[in-house]
Amino acid sequence: MRFFLDHDVPAEVARVLRQEGHEALELRRVLSVQATDPEVFDYARENQLLLITCNRDDFLPLASGSSNPGIIILIRRRSRHAECANLLALLARSGEPGLRHKINFARATPSSSRIFPVTHNSLFSFADRPRNASPSCWTVYLSPVNLKLSLVAGNLISTGEPRR
Repeated sequence: MRFFLDHDVPAEVARVLRQEGHEALELRRVLSVQATDPEVFDYARENQLLLITCNRDDFLPLASGSSNPGIIILIRRRSRHAECANLLALLARSGEPGLRHKINFARATPSSSRIFPVTHNSLFSFADRPRNASPSCWTVYLSPVNLKLSLVAGNLISTGEPRR
C-alpha cells in the first residue's frame, strides 16, 4: 500500500511501514512542513495515497466535504510501539479495500495489537526475517496457534488473528 504521512506522524511509523513492505512518503519530502491541511489533503487525493495523520480535528471536516483517498487517524499513545502496533493491526484487519475512500482510526481493539516484550529467554518455534530487512524486522510464528507477530524496535507486536 502507498501512504502519505502528515508532518505530525512520528518518523518511526514510516520506518515500520517500509519494513512491512509499504511505500511511506513523508510530507517533508514533497511539501513544505508549513503546508496547510487542505494542501496536504489535496496532495494525498491527487496522488491516490492513503493519508495518515494525528490531526483529526482538521482532517475529518476536509474529508466530509469531498472525496478522499482514505484517511487513517493515528491515535497517539504513550509509546511509539503502541502506535505502530495499532496501525499494523488496522492494516491487517482492513486491507487496502477497507481503507480506500474511508476514514479509519488506528487504535487498540480487544482482539488486535498486543505487545510482547522480547527477552533473551523468549522461546519461539520458528522465526523468519524477510530478505533485505533490518535486523529488527522479524516475523515469528508461535506454536500451536501460529499467531503472526512482528518484531518492532525490540517488541513483538501481534498483527492479526491466529492462522489456522
